[in-house]
Amino acid sequence: MAIIGAKEEHVDPRLTRIAQADTKPWYKKPNLRFLYLILIPTALGVEWTSGFDSSMMNSLQAVKSWVDCTIPPPFYPSLFDIPF
Repeated sequence: MAIIGAKEEHVDPRLTRIAQADTKPWYKKPNLRFLYLILIPTALGVEWTSGFDSSMMNSLQAVKSWVDCTIPPPFYPSLFDIPF
């Protein structure tokens, strides 16, 4: 629940003063521009490799030798298995 009408500060007041005194936008700071440009391919790379791993594991389940070597998990009936 939100507190309405009250201002809560969970940040160090010194940090708040520093942030308020900084009037220069992020795109005019070369170090932050570089940081953001480096973070974009990094984040995309994580997404690409995660998708690649998932597709590899999904594809392996169709290979007969993989299916023969793995043991299927036991079946535990649940509420979703009961037809209504």
